Amino acid sequence: MSAMQKLLKITSIVMLVLGGLFIPLTVMNFIHAETFPGIIIAVLTALTALFDILLGFLGSTAANVPSRVTGLLPIIVMALIVNAASVLYIMLMEGLWVPTLVNATVNLVYSFAAHRVNKEALR
Repeated sequence: MSAMQKLLKITSIVMLVLGGLFIPLTVMNFIHAETFPGIIIAVLTALTALFDILLGFLGSTAANVPSRVTGLLPIIVMALIVNAASVLYIMLMEGLWVPTLVNATVNLVYSFAAHRVNKEALR
């Protein structure tokens, strides 16, 4: 197992943990969403939690079998777009932006590791 595969495995586990931690935040956002911006924040956090859990499971299996990383790349791009939208929107609405920024940073490291593992698999 190469260093990039280990990094992908570690970031996959971290993303699973972050996805689990985003579930209560998502529930609280849906409970207290009284306005349209509140609903948008709740939907963005729900999508973030969904992508974290999905990519965590898929990345941990792809770290063992590098040829599976190729199917992850479109999902990673969608997850990065959702994370960027979440960070920007929550910062503009003056919400709790630190967890989303940490999640976006982990997603960037995950995408870097997945890209490198994909390059190694194509050699």
